[in-house]
Amino acid sequence: MPAAANLITLITAIQGHGVSAQELQTIQQAGTQATADLDLLAKLVNDYNSASATEKPGILGKIQAAL
Repeated sequence: MPAAANLITLITAIQGHGVSAQELQTIQQAGTQATADLDLLAKLVNDYNSASATEKPGILGKIQAAL
């Protein structure tokens, strides 16, 4: 997410606006949360792909809950 924060800072600077430290922190926190959520989904999908047929419904439920 640092790249996105840098991009937003650059765009707002070009437009003559600034990004406050609080706004930048919010962007970085959202990026951190999105990364964690995507990592969890990737793990669950990998678990699903390697699970037995009887385990798949439970894992699928976890995937749906994460979405």
